[in-house]
Amino acid sequence: MEKCSTSYDICGQKKMIYLEKLNHRGRIIIGLRFVYDAEIKRKVKGLPEVKYSKTHGCWYLPYTRAAYKALKLSGLPYKIPNQSGTTDLPISSSDHTAISGVEPENLIIPKDGPEPKDISIRSDRSERVRVSWSGGGFSIKMPYDTAAVAFIKRLSGSWWSRRLRSWQLRGTLRNLEEIQKYFCCFDADQYKEIYELIRLNTEPRIIELFRTPEKPDCFMVKIKGFGADISYIKSIPGRKYNREFRRWEIPANNEMIDRVLAYYNAREYKIVNRLPVDIKTYKGIVSDAEEKLRYILSKSKPAHHPTVKKMVEGMLRMRYSWKTIALYVSQLKRIMDYYGNERDMDDLTAEEVNGYLTMCARQEVSSSFLNMAYSAVKLYNDKICHRASFELWKLQRPRKGRPLPVILSEQEVHRLLQATSNLKHTTILYTLYGGGLRLGETLQLRVDDILWDRNQICIRSGKGRKDRMVMLSQMLKDLLRHYFDIYQPRYWLFEGTGGKPYSSSSVQKIVKKAAKQAKINKKVTPHTLRHCFATHLMDRGLDCRYIQELLGHKDIKTTLIYTHVTNKTLKNIQSPLDNLKK
Repeated sequence: MEKCSTSYDICGQKKMIYLEKLNHRGRIIIGLRFVYDAEIKRKVKGLPEVKYSKTHGCWYLPYTRAAYKALKLSGLPYKIPNQSGTTDLPISSSDHTAISGVEPENLIIPKDGPEPKDISIRSDRSERVRVSWSGGGFSIKMPYDTAAVAFIKRLSGSWWSRRLRSWQLRGTLRNLEEIQKYFCCFDADQYKEIYELIRLNTEPRIIELFRTPEKPDCFMVKIKGFGADISYIKSIPGRKYNREFRRWEIPANNEMIDRVLAYYNAREYKIVNRLPVDIKTYKGIVSDAEEKLRYILSKSKPAHHPTVKKMVEGMLRMRYSWKTIALYVSQLKRIMDYYGNERDMDDLTAEEVNGYLTMCARQEVSSSFLNMAYSAVKLYNDKICHRASFELWKLQRPRKGRPLPVILSEQEVHRLLQATSNLKHTTILYTLYGGGLRLGETLQLRVDDILWDRNQICIRSGKGRKDRMVMLSQMLKDLLRHYFDIYQPRYWLFEGTGGKPYSSSSVQKIVKKAAKQAKINKKVTPHTLRHCFATHLMDRGLDCRYIQELLGHKDIKTTLIYTHVTNKTLKNIQSPLDNLKK
């Protein structure tokens, strides 16, 4: 929207009150308009039954004989601009009846008529006040007056400009009302125009277009802002208005979308288009393998580049994920750094690798870390380089422990899910627990993966590049309806900055903070909710085979670990301690 350069100035006019016949809340009143003058304002406020109208931006009296008589007796100079040039109001004979016999146009100040001339400019500086509006703010020039300065300082965003030698105020409706009430500087048309300009500035006209899996054949339209035009939307056949979310549902086709965008673009609406685009052109979706390879090489020493490049290209051919590639490459770099830059990975022997593993074990690293280092060396020598000279059988794989997962009770999970008031954070927590998803699977969910009518969520390329289906909870569906209306995801279900998926570190912080607010003292991670999902299903008697499919486990042994933490059978077994005689 272009900035308005209109400016209204009231400066040095003769002391005079101009009367208008106005309609205020269904009744006729006498509007009093005058250029700011402290003495006139004091006398006007002393009139009986006088009030200030924010709607009309002026002081007013009831349209009665008694009020008009009080105005005449006050000695205030007044004038009624009309065609006949009279300066008095025809009043009915009764003191208790409204003024009659006056047509409304007789009390309206002419728009195009000449402004009152300053025929008696006095030397008293207190009579000269200049209030102007331009470019979204107010400017007040006046001689110094203690009361007026104190009044201006109380207004929002007021400051003194030395360069302009005037007071500057923020352009808000509250400031407009207070300025008009104190200085009476704008007439009705000026006040209305400035009011509309401020509304347009503070409430810009915006149109939002987005989609939701609840209505796959429609696109949603929200129109906001002061004076928003919905006439064109109403003319579209097949449109429906959703009162719950205050949006329009329009049958989706490219021609209709283009027409809606063209109409509101021509009227200078701010357009927020959250409709999906082609995957190949969407920023942040398509990953460049060469770019990722350059990034990994930039984190490596130049002497290690040939080995790193060989490892990355080989794992890409075997269709490993970039996350696994980054982890394995980091382990190779650690080994090469341990033996110095002059040693190449192709020259290391099995005994030297065992020596590195021994060093790591002495530092009490986790078993998972040691197993990853072992797997990286084995993959490089056996599948990438095919080194027959490397005695792979001499490598000693660390024994893997079987720690039981941390499990929360259903009451604790409920407290955790209710601990955050942020809708997006709550939806992420519900998705993790409601489908038993891994953190990476949750962040890679697309809007199209929500199969609304089938009550399912499609997990694409999960661990081991396997696809699977999980249930879509009715409670999660109710939450997603509000989530889609507010956040309007375009491609990824949970979008971060720049249109990319939400970061894993952010989700970890969300879970940690929610656990703290829920007063859960256990170590809770996003994967804990997956453990809780499987355990609670097993507690309720669901067959282990179904749980294996829902979790996407390759081996049933991985799923059977939850039999060690479920209380399905343990609660039916009585401890021998309870059988002892008391």
